[in-house]
Amino acid sequence: NMPTKSAPATAPTSPGPGPTTTAPPTATAVAPTGGPAKLNINSIPPSAVLLDGRPLGRTPKAGVVVSPGTHTITFIHPEKGRKSTSVTVKAGETKGVGVRF
Repeated sequence: NMPTKSAPATAPTSPGPGPTTTAPPTATAVAPTGGPAKLNINSIPPSAVLLDGRPLGRTPKAGVVVSPGTHTITFIHPEKGRKSTSVTVKAGETKGVGVRF
């Protein structure tokens, strides 16, 4: 019986570090929401795409990491021409952007 009584005496000591250990994961979980945003970019038919004037290649593009704020996406199709659109994203947000020629 005595070892059982001494075990609970040790137990209150371990919950003390417990909350300290739980605090960092909470802080880490907050960090991604303050981080970059993502764009999923597509066009019908597929086209070349520019993000803020920088070539990204051809659509579709998924999970393009961008800084929070407003960005201009330009779609260029050799036969259908060019279309531009602006999108505003917040930190940690993912938005879809698409056009149909």
